[in-house]
Amino acid sequence: EASLALTRLGVNVKGSGLEDASAPPTNSSRVFPFLSKLVSVHGFVANHKLGLATTALRSLSEQFPENPHLLLERATLDFDLGNLDDSLEILERLRTLYPRSVDGGDMQAMVLRIRENPTKLSRLARTLVRLAPNRPEPWIAIALDCSSDTKSHPKKALEHLSRVLHLHQHHTGALLAMGFLHLRHSDGRRAATSYQRVRERVAQGARARFCVYQGLVEAYLQTHEVKRALATAKEALEMMPHNPKSLTMIGIVLSQSPDMRQKAAKAFRKALSLDPKCVDAVEALSRFYHLEKRYDKIVDLLKAQLRYRRTDYLHVRLADAYKMSGQIDEALEQYHAALSITPDHREALNGIETLESSMKDDSMVDDSDRPDEI
Repeated sequence: EASLALTRLGVNVKGSGLEDASAPPTNSSRVFPFLSKLVSVHGFVANHKLGLATTALRSLSEQFPENPHLLLERATLDFDLGNLDDSLEILERLRTLYPRSVDGGDMQAMVLRIRENPTKLSRLARTLVRLAPNRPEPWIAIALDCSSDTKSHPKKALEHLSRVLHLHQHHTGALLAMGFLHLRHSDGRRAATSYQRVRERVAQGARARFCVYQGLVEAYLQTHEVKRALATAKEALEMMPHNPKSLTMIGIVLSQSPDMRQKAAKAFRKALSLDPKCVDAVEALSRFYHLEKRYDKIVDLLKAQLRYRRTDYLHVRLADAYKMSGQIDEALEQYHAALSITPDHREALNGIETLESSMKDDSMVDDSDRPDEI
């Protein structure tokens, strides 16, 4: 525990006296060699070497596939890296193995809210509140559930989060949820304040969260503070210089200037060359192609992603691309593919409704063009 605490603070455990040569043979790192690996994982995270942390965690998970600490750590790491579907899969497994635990429930609720899955989100929120009504995680889930498109009670959602922060003023999950909701309502100033509070905790020894830098960049762009957005993106790039998400964030800021869009596209492509599955880079490059009206490029890009993973989100984005290029049948097929994964996916349902309405209008126009039968 002491080693984990020190590595989270960025202290080199080897130089801290914890590995004294005079230590007795019952030293925990010798009796339990996996502990040194676990300490290494936290050391990698503290030094922002998230790729190495992921590899080390996978190795440990093979030894202890059902360990709740490892599962939660993997889910958190995937969440920070933007691998939301992988994070959700691990959290759901954690919930199945340990049905009375609420750990990570706020993170699971956040992923479900981002991925627009209101049914699962409502079910999760009710379950968490029933299990531990005095813990902050259930009320964060309730707040996110209130803010969903099907319920749309943003004021109530923010009230729940304010109560959580009144009792746990530095709770990372609550601050991230608060920042997310402010961004969704285009309140970049308040969103930036929430994310800044998380970043201030990092200076006091809390874990550095990459999603905080992403939130700050988006908040600054909403308030048209491009210089601050670029400075934040560069700070993230310095923290993780070879991370595709850092490069993507730089590209997103550069894309705000029409003169820099080609440079932005170059950054997105470089990010994808480092990690072909980087969701952020895929989204950003898709938006670039959309501005260029190169819908065929969006289709090719998203079809390539479906070879790596089939998610409701990717099917909906691909359907949107087909719709924009006028390929209605293909668009409907992809919307239905999304619904086969998430039956109440709001964007997929809206997409089908829009297409069917458009097809009906076209049919009525065709009928009116025919001469009246005598």
